[in-house]
Amino acid sequence: MPGRPLRRRTVPAAAPPRRRRPMILVGAAIVLAGVLGALAAANLAGTGRTGAPAPRTAGEIARSQFLLVRLGASRTQVRALLGTPRSTIRRDGRDCWLYDPRSGRRGAYRLCFTGNVLREKTTVPR
Repeated sequence: MPGRPLRRRTVPAAAPPRRRRPMILVGAAIVLAGVLGALAAANLAGTGRTGAPAPRTAGEIARSQFLLVRLGASRTQVRALLGTPRSTIRRDGRDCWLYDPRSGRRGAYRLCFTGNVLREKTTVPR
């Protein structure tokens, strides 16, 4: 229409960008937790382990267990720490218990008692 001034249309200003960084970090943390959980489950499932200690075979102990036993301990204390011995022998008037190394090494661990008290512990070749 003639005579009428042209009106300029104003374009609305663009809205400021939303901050997405916190949401991205939360999402990444959730994904990381899921991946770590899946890896832990796969590791336990692949080895047949459930997170519990490996079952002890009668008469088999680890070197660390052998080292934990202190001279002067009672038979009850030793049995509680190590379990049932592989065999029992009489040596120099003492009762001795023999355990096999869990590592599969040759030899044995020998623990000898005088009465109810542990008096000797040694590693013996086989």
